[in-house]
Amino acid sequence: MGISRTAFNINELTIATFHAALRQQTTSCTAVVCAYLERIAHHDQALQSLISINNNAIAAAHEKDEETRTLCDRNQPFPTLHGVPVILKDNIGTFDLPTSAGNKALATLRTSEDSSVVADLRRAGAIILAKANLHEFALHGTTTSSLGGQTRNPYDLTRTPGGSSGGTAAALAANLGLVGCGSPVEESSRCADVVYGDDGGMEPAGRESRPPGEIRIGVLDAYFHLEESRSSLPEALVEENEIVQRVIRAAVSSIGEAVHITLVPVEPTADWRLATLLVQADTQAFEFRECLDGFLQSSVVSSTPHRSLESIAQSGEFDKNAITEVFTAPLEKPEIYSRRSAEYRAQLDFIASLKESVQRCFDAAGIDFMVYPHQRHLAVPIGMTRQPRRNGVLAALTGRPAICVPAGRSPPTPSAIQGIPIGLEIMGRYEHDEALLDVAEQIEYILQARATPIE
Repeated sequence: MGISRTAFNINELTIATFHAALRQQTTSCTAVVCAYLERIAHHDQALQSLISINNNAIAAAHEKDEETRTLCDRNQPFPTLHGVPVILKDNIGTFDLPTSAGNKALATLRTSEDSSVVADLRRAGAIILAKANLHEFALHGTTTSSLGGQTRNPYDLTRTPGGSSGGTAAALAANLGLVGCGSPVEESSRCADVVYGDDGGMEPAGRESRPPGEIRIGVLDAYFHLEESRSSLPEALVEENEIVQRVIRAAVSSIGEAVHITLVPVEPTADWRLATLLVQADTQAFEFRECLDGFLQSSVVSSTPHRSLESIAQSGEFDKNAITEVFTAPLEKPEIYSRRSAEYRAQLDFIASLKESVQRCFDAAGIDFMVYPHQRHLAVPIGMTRQPRRNGVLAALTGRPAICVPAGRSPPTPSAIQGIPIGLEIMGRYEHDEALLDVAEQIEYILQARATPIE
C-alpha cells in the first residue's frame, strides 16, 4: 500500500475508522504509526507525556501491513487491535522496552517477558508505540517523576493532567496515540474484549443490538462538596469547586433526560469522607515495600541496578517531592508498615466494612451505577505534587469497577482557551465491567463533551 504519511488524518481516530481505512486502502499501519511519531516529535517536548519511544514500532507496522494484505485478500476479519498504536504507562512490563515506574534509579530495568496485559494486546495485533510518564511509582496524582519530569495538561500547559496515569492521558488527549490508559470508552471496550474476552481476539461483528432497559443511577451528592469549612480554604479553591459542581450537575441533568435512565439521590451509609478513607483504608504504605522488593527480586526482572526499595532510597535517584509516605514509612517504621502488623489488619477490616456499606447503598437504592465528580476541583498547577480531594479513591479502595468520562469544561482563561476538562466518574457493581463500559459509552454519547486541545 503506497500510502502517503500525510494522506490520512489521525486526529480523533478510532479503531473502527482506522480498520475501515485499512480495508479501503486509504491508509496503512506504517502511515499511521509514522503520523503519530511525527506528532510526538512536534508536541511532546512541551507536554512531557512520554518516557520512551519504541524504536521498533515502524518495523512492527510494516509487518502488520503484510498481514493486512493477506487478511483482505482472504476476506478475513482483523484481530481486534490489528495495527493499533498503543501507549503504555511505564509501570507495565514490556520485554523490549525498559519499565521504570517513572523512577530514575530504575531507568534501565528490563523484564524478560511482557506482562500478561501486554501479551494479550500484542496477541490481538497491537503495536506498542511508547511508554508514558506517570506519577513516580504511581503513588499520587500529579504525574511527577524523577525520570519523566512533570507532565503538562494539553488543555492548559500551566496545570498538571492529574494522575497517576497522566502521561498516558495527556498523550491520548493530544492525539499522540490511538489507545492507552484513559482512552475513549469505545476503545476501552475493545481493549477489555481483548483482555477479558474469550473470542480469540478477533474483530467483533458489533455489539448485540437490544432495546435498552431501565438504568438506575445513584447521584452521590456528598461527593460534590468540599469537606472542609469554606471559610478555611482559599477563595480560588472554593470557586473551582463551584465550577466543578455546576458542570457535573448540568451533565447529570442531561443524563437524566434519557428516557431509559432514572436518577436516584443517594447518601453514604457509613463514613465515606475522603479524610477518613485516606487515614483508615489506604494500605499502600503497608504493602509497597514488600511488593516492590518481591518484583525486583523475581525471575521476570532480567536486568536492574537495584533489588530493593532500600537500595533505591540510598541511591537518592528519586524525586523527593513526588514520593510520599508510602515510599518512606516502610523504611522508617518497618515493624508497623508491613503486611504482618496489627495496624495493617485494622486497615483491611475497615476496607471490608467500607465495601459492605457501599454494597448496602447500591442495594437499598436499587441502583446499577453511582456517579459523582472524579475530583472536587480542577487539576492543580504545575509545580504542585499533590492533587487532593480525589473522589476516585472510593472505587479504588473498594475494588469496584469505575470509569471517568468527560462531563464538560471550566470557563476559558488565557492559559486554557477551551477551559479545563472536568470528569464524571461512574462506579458500577462488582463483576459488571461490561455493563459499566456500556453505560459509560451511552453517557459519553449523551454528553458529547470531548474536545480536541487547541494546538
